Amino acid sequence: MINIDEIRDFSRRNGIHAIGWFAADDFSQYMETLCNRIDYHEIDYRPLSVFINAGHIPEGIRTVIVLIMDYFVESSDQSGGCRLSNYARACWSTLVPKMEAVADFLKTNGCRAEILDIPQRAAACRAGLGFIGRNTMFYGHGLGSYVGIASIGTNALLEETGYWPERITHPQCDKCDRCISACPAGAIPPDGYQIKPLRCLSFVNRHPDETLRIMPRESEQLDKWLYGCEACQNVCPLNNEANHKHEAVVPSEISIEGMTIPNTAFVPEITIKSRQDLITSPGYREYIRKLIDKDSGQNSALHNL
Repeated sequence: MINIDEIRDFSRRNGIHAIGWFAADDFSQYMETLCNRIDYHEIDYRPLSVFINAGHIPEGIRTVIVLIMDYFVESSDQSGGCRLSNYARACWSTLVPKMEAVADFLKTNGCRAEILDIPQRAAACRAGLGFIGRNTMFYGHGLGSYVGIASIGTNALLEETGYWPERITHPQCDKCDRCISACPAGAIPPDGYQIKPLRCLSFVNRHPDETLRIMPRESEQLDKWLYGCEACQNVCPLNNEANHKHEAVVPSEISIEGMTIPNTAFVPEITIKSRQDLITSPGYREYIRKLIDKDSGQNSALHNL
């Protein structure tokens, strides 16, 4: 049976920036938190049953291997147009090919390999790869929070490396509240380490047809975010210390709800205006109108506050 050194070497040769693993076990802390978080129980785009299933490791999986990829492209903490997050621009185009290559490597060596839909931030903590910030983002050691996480379940039994809990925090976060103050939608409670998902701008513009999402009243609260939001990450001192790999895969264009635009950190409003008729989502169409035409957004019937 394959050993962890072979998996680690293959992963590093193929551009995985950090790898860890842990003996398969259900996510009890996640399940307890989910039970208490009523705001996650009625979300349309992801039913409660899917959230619950994510807390259980499939039968036959003995080890969970966690992969981390730095997808940072360039700072979105500037001005010059409507903003695209690094996540939207490069996360999945960077992570997915690497994740699939590792899964294929395991299968080639006679192992079961199943890409898992589990609480990825909790899995990365349990694998000893980083910690959770006060903004609820996962921070990879030395990489910061602009990282994609993938988990692969295998029947291979790998040597133990120790046990880490599902949530690890950083002492610097306990005495810093920059992310809380920076959130344009007020989605991070004063104590942090939790987020109001239906209020978070990244949720609002990535799940625009979610009936329960809370659209900010004022156009200025959209903070020029076209897709995603990185306000809490942009102000984080820990991200200022991150050692980015600058190996992200960035397609030349990105398609958002039927609208194809240049995949750049800042997209001119004139470009969006010229293509907004292609948008297929009613909720996103309304979001864009509010984003680029402040007057039309003020009296929208879709405002939820």
